[in-house]
Amino acid sequence: MDPTNATAIPFTYVVTSPTLTASSSGSITLIMQADSRFELTAIFATSSLDANTDMSSNNFSVLITDQTTGRQLSSNRIPQRIFAGTAFNGYLGRRSILFNPQSNLLFDFLNLSGASPNVITLSLVGYKYLIS
Repeated sequence: MDPTNATAIPFTYVVTSPTLTASSSGSITLIMQADSRFELTAIFATSSLDANTDMSSNNFSVLITDQTTGRQLSSNRIPQRIFAGTAFNGYLGRRSILFNPQSNLLFDFLNLSGASPNVITLSLVGYKYLIS
């Protein structure tokens, strides 16, 4: 692919979980835009329970499933500490993932904390490759 501004632009999908009570789970679906393919290069995450002084928060876990293809991005939920650390230490894959237009992703969250409410925000960072 030609990563120039003529065919690709930086883009971020933001996914926010439902409000989770103590030790509860919840899911949300993201349907990607129809005008482009999306190349995922990094994921950043934070929760409303993260403390500014905690550089290794572990307040949630998440399982991401590409419902368009039926593929999961992991075999089980990944804890925040492993998946994204803090909002500033995201998941940076060695290879990017390319999603087709209108790909349907399911995010299954679990509040690992005994506290509530907990709201998780994920940012899927990458590039939109425009369809001509």
